[in-house]
Amino acid sequence: MNKIEGDCAVGLRFTGDALPGLIAGIDDELPRVSVARAVEAELDERWSDAASPEVVFARNYADGRPFLRIESDEAAGYRVWADGYGTHLIAGDGAKCSSAFPDDPAWRGLRLLAAQAMPLMTALHGREVMHGAGVVVADKLVGLVAASGTGKSATAANLMAQGGRFFADDVLPLDLADGSVIVHPGTRLANVHERDFDAIAPDLRGNIGVPMGQTDKLHLQPAGFPGARPLAALVFLERRPDTTETTLEPLEDVPRRLLGNAFLPYLALPARLARQLEIAAALEKTVRLVRLRVAPGDGPSSVAARIVEWVHTLG
Repeated sequence: MNKIEGDCAVGLRFTGDALPGLIAGIDDELPRVSVARAVEAELDERWSDAASPEVVFARNYADGRPFLRIESDEAAGYRVWADGYGTHLIAGDGAKCSSAFPDDPAWRGLRLLAAQAMPLMTALHGREVMHGAGVVVADKLVGLVAASGTGKSATAANLMAQGGRFFADDVLPLDLADGSVIVHPGTRLANVHERDFDAIAPDLRGNIGVPMGQTDKLHLQPAGFPGARPLAALVFLERRPDTTETTLEPLEDVPRRLLGNAFLPYLALPARLARQLEIAAALEKTVRLVRLRVAPGDGPSSVAARIVEWVHTLG
């Protein structure tokens, strides 16, 4: 089994047994997480010894069968499990992780790791995690936030096709440094609907990443960004059938917006709420916050072009 000594993602440095989707060569000072690979039956047996586990988050298939379960136990920590995607046992302080992955293909295990296990680990280390994508445009980190189905992933893919660099697909780990908001790069996984990928010119698709597999979306592996960046702008995408043109407007009610787009709703700790409010205050002071109201007929390519044009005005 391969070993790692310091590859990173979501603002953490991982040591021990190798995990997929990590980024090499990040020099930032980061908390360390010790990783041990195991088989799923072993992790299930270990979790059965937990004194009083509680299901804190769950999703089921349409027929009622369990698909995703996240459990918490005061002494044992957390268990993150999804049918066919693996199991992760995470210490209560986020410093240790025992992981079991499906044998094949590699992207299956990475999906659960990137979507649930790693965001939980970085939140346990005191960072806020926001539901959004990140792309570096003209050397400025732009966060994209949107309701499901609005086109966040498609817009991010088109930003990359138009010269941007991948930073994060679905989770933005936020931190504070000298009163400013910085973001740590996510795992090397991008998920895009096939129709949106096919709409991009063939000679530009390589900017998004190398295809790894497909479910309801294409799963691609982009190059990881080599370190944290200050957040320059946060764009909230809204598709509005009642508007005749796409417009950019200042964002209002930032604390509510941040809380409404926070990841891991089950992690409702007083310290986390205080951190969210602190970050919301820093966002209002140091980050350009806008609402992009998208008119009918404006697809991801034209929306991305509008964002690129706006970013170049930021100076």
